[in-house]
Amino acid sequence: MCLYIVAMCLALPLTLLPQQILFRLKLINEKQLHNWAVPTAAFCSRWLMKWIPFCKLQVQHYGDIPTIDEPRIWVCNHTSLLDVFLLLAAHSQLKMNGRRMTIMYWKQLEDHLVTRIFFRQAGFIPVGMAANGHGTPNEYDKQSFKAMLVACKNALNSGCDLGILPEGQCNPTPENGLLEVFNGAFSMARKTTPIQMIAMHGAHKVWHPIDGVVGETDKVSVMVYHPARVYKDPRDFTMTFSTVVGKYGATGKNVEDLDDWLSGKAYEKVVAAEESEKKRVTNERRDVTENTQLLQDDSSKQQVEVGSQQREEPSFE
Repeated sequence: MCLYIVAMCLALPLTLLPQQILFRLKLINEKQLHNWAVPTAAFCSRWLMKWIPFCKLQVQHYGDIPTIDEPRIWVCNHTSLLDVFLLLAAHSQLKMNGRRMTIMYWKQLEDHLVTRIFFRQAGFIPVGMAANGHGTPNEYDKQSFKAMLVACKNALNSGCDLGILPEGQCNPTPENGLLEVFNGAFSMARKTTPIQMIAMHGAHKVWHPIDGVVGETDKVSVMVYHPARVYKDPRDFTMTFSTVVGKYGATGKNVEDLDDWLSGKAYEKVVAAEESEKKRVTNERRDVTENTQLLQDDSSKQQVEVGSQQREEPSFE
């Protein structure tokens, strides 16, 4: 695997260089520069994995792949520093129909020359965040949020897909489920753009975000879930993503009621059950209140009756 990383760090800037030269000579525009960067990097990653097969990458699709394409927001779990290279290698199998994807990334990754060259040339969108370490709460730079939101909106309006990692950082313990899932993807979707879920399993057993190269397995799987759908509210998205992607990321297997989660029926059942429970609790409280009032009324009547009897009793003095 180390040989693959070294080869990728050398090959990627070299394969991107001709496009950068064309751009600087004004033979291609910025949009063309961005459009060519990801397919070029994907080609580089895919062929290097064939020449240096450090792991077996399997891409599967659940459900029918839609024939009508429209801009989508892609969301995926994040378990390893290899994720970006693995997703690049799987790029041609994700069925994006030639649509360019703009990915949000942690700005500090620009400290590395290779990622800085690639991310900037691809037109990816940086997110300011403190370097707190994997598995610790995120601290975002609120001042950079406005520029990030504008860039995301422009990307979607221009017909690009948007890629987001809702956990915001590498998850060192995916076997325990996902980290806190942020609802930024839902906010970007604005209840109009479909959200497409991807789940990855096994990457952390190849290169762990804390322990480094571990080599516990050579199998990494990616599951693409169809159909993409528009979510009703932030909780609908975070609960569905945590359940579906969290299960696959932890075990490499799908949840039993997967179709219900993908269609939104499972979330509707959860909401209906919660509403039913709220009504039950409300009715119980009302009954308790009414019973308490009845007891108080009975007690008041008894006190009045006792007082009346005492006044009516004859005096023998």
